Amino acid sequence: KGDADASLVTIVQQADLRRANLEDYRYGWADFLLRFKTYLEFQPGGNDILLRALVRGTPGDVIRTWLHAGEMAKILPGKVTLAPKVGGKFLWGWRGRRDSGTFLEIARGSHVAFTWEGTRRPSEVRLAAGRAPYGTLVSLHHTRLVGPGGAEWQRFHEWHELLERLRCYLYFGKRIRVIS
Repeated sequence: KGDADASLVTIVQQADLRRANLEDYRYGWADFLLRFKTYLEFQPGGNDILLRALVRGTPGDVIRTWLHAGEMAKILPGKVTLAPKVGGKFLWGWRGRRDSGTFLEIARGSHVAFTWEGTRRPSEVRLAAGRAPYGTLVSLHHTRLVGPGGAEWQRFHEWHELLERLRCYLYFGKRIRVIS
């Protein structure tokens, strides 16, 4: 239902509650609506990317996973090395591509900020995790992104895939298929 610049989306789903876990349905729809809203808000062509995901787990789980090379190596393809401290470096290499950066802020259980040196000019990424109904709301904000035409759209999809893999990793009890 639309009204000027706003829309109201209502979803009704019938489920056999004897066979279904109601919390899984609620989580699934909350995650879907959050992603839908994020896609509608994204404006390709800008210098910022904002993505959000609803993750099963605590904010601490999200930040600990992000700062642990062994766990990130399960989520990301290729090789991951990192020094999880302010001023510490990270490196991600896969199929001839090498991205790196420096941690600017680390607030365990809350957020991580770092430079991203995989672009023509270093940019910044902030990953925030906060409690939400059905889990943790994870926001990834990549700012000052400058690249050749369409680079921000490609980066949008790469970050989206990474957040989806993080979501699945925590949802399935830290088990995920490794990308080779």
